[in-house]
Amino acid sequence: MKRALFLLVLGFLIFSVSGADARGKSFGFLGCNELGYGGPYCRNIENYKNFRRETIDLREKINKKRFELERELLAENPDSQKVRQIEKEIGDMWSELQKIREKHKEELGKLGFQRKDAYKWGGPLDGKRMRGLTPRLKEMRRETIDLRARLSEKKFQLERELLSETPDKLKIDNLRKEIDELSKELDTIREKHRTNKQ
Repeated sequence: MKRALFLLVLGFLIFSVSGADARGKSFGFLGCNELGYGGPYCRNIENYKNFRRETIDLREKINKKRFELERELLAENPDSQKVRQIEKEIGDMWSELQKIREKHKEELGKLGFQRKDAYKWGGPLDGKRMRGLTPRLKEMRRETIDLRARLSEKKFQLERELLSETPDKLKIDNLRKEIDELSKELDTIREKHRTNKQ
């Protein structure tokens, strides 16, 4: 019985580790990550970096527009015309990004392109996802929007440095520390809201 239990636990552990390894750092593209670059599905990392270099300005503009949209959606009386205009601008920029992705498709192989493109918890929300939020979650989004926007800006600064011809290690380390501090601050607010909910 002990041996069977041991083998069962061992099998579970092996499965868990291999599953985690297979996913790699799967933000945006499977196995590729704009802040780390790598993973088993990344294939040619240089091709991926070239794509990221070519699109960084456009991706940053999209991100800023998404925050602009979220700010408007979180307003007491959102301006529906302004919301539609921002959504159209975001849609146009995504189309442009998709064209660049298509251009790199052969180099990148069958890596999937996701619209979230590496946005994690702190990233901006669109109208569709915003409608599904409870009033408490909307309140938390309002409270954290400036912090999340700063965090996003720091991540783009870090990516720019990582993609530069001669990355500055000290600058990279400092940006990572700032990102960690902002993330912790965000987690603290999130935890406060979670505690108040109970």
